[in-house]
Amino acid sequence: MGDSDQEDYPLFTLPSAGKPIVVSVSVNKVDLSMELDTGASLSIMSKDTYSSLSSTLPPISPSHVILTTYTGEKIKPVGAIDVDVCYQSQTATLPLVIVPGNGPTLLGREVLQKHAPVFRSELGKLRDFTAKIHVQSDAKPKFYRPRPVALSLRQKVFDEIDRLRGLGVITPVKYSEWAAPIVPIVKTDGSIRLCGDYKVTVNPVLLADTYPLPRSEDLFAALAGGKIFSKLDLKHAYLQIPLDEASKKFTTINTPKGLFQYERFLLESHQHPHYFNHVCVYIDDILVTGTDDADHLNNLHAVLQTLEEAGLTLKQSKCKFGVPSVEYLGHIIDSDGLHPSEAKVKAIREAPTPTNVTELKSFLGLLNYYHKFLPDVATVLSPLHLLLRKDTPWKWSQDQEKAFQKAKAMLHSSSVLTHYDEKKPLV
Repeated sequence: MGDSDQEDYPLFTLPSAGKPIVVSVSVNKVDLSMELDTGASLSIMSKDTYSSLSSTLPPISPSHVILTTYTGEKIKPVGAIDVDVCYQSQTATLPLVIVPGNGPTLLGREVLQKHAPVFRSELGKLRDFTAKIHVQSDAKPKFYRPRPVALSLRQKVFDEIDRLRGLGVITPVKYSEWAAPIVPIVKTDGSIRLCGDYKVTVNPVLLADTYPLPRSEDLFAALAGGKIFSKLDLKHAYLQIPLDEASKKFTTINTPKGLFQYERFLLESHQHPHYFNHVCVYIDDILVTGTDDADHLNNLHAVLQTLEEAGLTLKQSKCKFGVPSVEYLGHIIDSDGLHPSEAKVKAIREAPTPTNVTELKSFLGLLNYYHKFLPDVATVLSPLHLLLRKDTPWKWSQDQEKAFQKAKAMLHSSSVLTHYDEKKPLV
């Protein structure tokens, strides 16, 4: 087989500062420790390890793959074998590439491929559940004609309608008492996000969901003791939730291509996050951690298994696995605790001096997000709050400028708050 028939695979990701994730698996009924490397395309075993286990492993077959390390070095394998791998209650037949030397045995992306349905390209659909939209008992249907769409956006709107139909998110209807006009939103990549203008139809008569939203502090407390993290991104999270049949009429949109009803959930007023020990779920992000490598991997497998059984899918390109820190809800989270996001710290420190009340409120809102990192911040900001009082004329004096500059200097990306741990005594 010529060079053009060889396949090139990445072997390692960039090494992290933390310890490697080591898992105990059974390979052909022999216990073996393997390093988990989700950046490796294949699972790897050294020739020395193979030789020590050759009596229990099949003969090596020729392999035409070429491995590439993170430094760009090419490695030609000795060959490959197929083995039966068992981890906890899960079993699978996986290929192992045999490489020269005596390096660690790597467990590559096959550990994720065990949950391949979770990473499939199509949109998932939550099983055994439908979302319901509740409206006031005296609500009267409202029907709006389609609004004109700019010629420059018309084809993109048509394409988006066809895409949503293909995904099973919307279906055409011939008649509806309810109908909202559409608002096409141009995204940064030039594509269109199709929105219904429900503020003129169903939103005013919605019965609000009273589910209590957890505070960010409650979510972060669930991460106490975490040393290593995985961040999972649900693909179009709320479009994976099917709508109750009686609720679909409220979602009808009126477009230049006719009337369509949503088959999936889309109203953000019903969103709510959940959390439990070592797993945080907020809107469409899932954060998994563990007290050590094995605990993290067990939690990760449990979450992926739950998602698979529920019929949900993740966007793998936005997921991160086994990393020492992640950005979540505007914070950097690691084993030490919470840190302000460097990007937001930079935005605060480079904020220009406000010239009116609106700009001042914007600055204070950004700063307030990190109030827990700022001791005695209310006292520092009191000259600024004076300008927010009703009937107070705008006058930016030396007192305001001093408070403004001091507030910006108080926040550092190196600031850290440890996770609250209910198992530890309060001091």
